[in-house]
Amino acid sequence: MKLLEVKNLGVEFHTDEGIVRAADNISFDLEQGEVLGIVGESGSGKSVTCLAMMGLLPMPPAKITSGEVLFNKRDLLKLSEARMRAIRGKDISMIFQDPFTSLNPYLKISTQLMEVLKTHAHTMTYAESKRRCIEVLEQLGVPEPEIRFNSYPHQLSGGLKQRIMIAMSLLLQPKILIADEPTTALDVTIQAQILDLLKDINKKHGTSIILITHDLGVVADLCHKIQVMYGGRLAEQGDVDDIFYRTRHPYTKGLLNSIPSLDIEPGSKLKPIPGSPPDLTALGDFCAFSPRCSKVQEKCRTKRPERTHETGQHVYECFFPYETDQLGNAGDRRVGS
Repeated sequence: MKLLEVKNLGVEFHTDEGIVRAADNISFDLEQGEVLGIVGESGSGKSVTCLAMMGLLPMPPAKITSGEVLFNKRDLLKLSEARMRAIRGKDISMIFQDPFTSLNPYLKISTQLMEVLKTHAHTMTYAESKRRCIEVLEQLGVPEPEIRFNSYPHQLSGGLKQRIMIAMSLLLQPKILIADEPTTALDVTIQAQILDLLKDINKKHGTSIILITHDLGVVADLCHKIQVMYGGRLAEQGDVDDIFYRTRHPYTKGLLNSIPSLDIEPGSKLKPIPGSPPDLTALGDFCAFSPRCSKVQEKCRTKRPERTHETGQHVYECFFPYETDQLGNAGDRRVGS
């Protein structure tokens, strides 16, 4: 069952430098219990897409120019702020990027956790609310949850702060959890713990998850589907096997080639993607990746490719995609395997 359907979403920012098309005709869906990874460089439109879905973009300068966001068949873009406030946190929750700045340093963890229940669970007593908070902290592996509950953010490590943010998002058992770069600013060991935690939440509670990241290696073992974005546009979309083993778009192949793997010979150099991300105020009716693409031809510079739909959910925007026998290292292994 499709829990969420995003159809042709368009988001613009009106700035002094011009119009920034941060999300341009973005479409995807999410089923009950599914994990979707949205991958791309900084500025590719990943976070903007999800903030638009949640009704959290500042308007102006942001403007939603097109599309629908259907949650349980209701278009979230047409709901009033009061109705959206009732959905945010209760049905759809979001973990924001930086755990070090997402918590209010002046308030105890207890106050920040309890605020969620005060907003949405009006009938719960203080004792019931506290019990629910401690229960979720225990489920997330927070040591000495009673002590952490009464702590200030500066008394916690980065990993514990991120667990508190996840706890805040799970208090009301939302149907969808959006995790925006949840491992940013955390060391590698803690990153692995947070990703394992998200996997556990998905398996135990059937929570649908949208994981936003710039690292394809992060999504390899966690996600069922992956959407690769570039320049505010869809580059490629498909299930995990489509993206890793049947790569079509040159940008996806570049991302895969630039990630370290145990298969690489000692002393070998990584293959970075040349050039810089595009200026979103200067994107016209042409392929956004064409200035950096090794397969570029004149057609790419003068016309935007249409979406090609292959078997299942595999979709890409490219005039000259890679074929199966051209993939090389980008398609014959799972990152990190």
